[in-house]
Amino acid sequence: METPTRVDLLLRRLKDNRFLSVLIVIGTIFVGLISFFGAIQKAGQLFGLGQSRATYDVNTKEAIIETAKKVDFLFLRIEAEKKEVFYSDIEQDFARIEADLRSILLRNELYPLNESAVKLAQLQLEHWDRVREKLKLGMSPSFAAHEREIESLMFRSQLFLEVNRRQ
Repeated sequence: METPTRVDLLLRRLKDNRFLSVLIVIGTIFVGLISFFGAIQKAGQLFGLGQSRATYDVNTKEAIIETAKKVDFLFLRIEAEKKEVFYSDIEQDFARIEADLRSILLRNELYPLNESAVKLAQLQLEHWDRVREKLKLGMSPSFAAHEREIESLMFRSQLFLEVNRRQ
């Protein structure tokens, strides 16, 4: 017969200790359950389940800021004219901004749990269409200032939604 090694002696003592054996079994079950629930959570995130908020996207935030600058600049130009401005005077700039607004809407539609941002982007596009119709009739500098404030409020709301996704 072979002489038992120190490891064999230690293992035999651990096996003979009922309290320690029960603790090891309970610990093994506990670790297994934690791993199982972690895997379920990761699988849910993979399919967009278990998320309570939309994913933060720094590029969307930057796109909102850049588009807000363009809108602000456009209305400031109209205000500086000191006369009525018509759509035909600013058609190209207006179309570029509309493309940017549509891009923001598309970005927001890509993410799950983003209904509020999508709705706000849709409202802003609808408002932008109404601005186009007003511009076709002519827009005074004072009315441009009013529209600039409305657009600014919409952009601030979009930024608020976007930035609060980080937390």
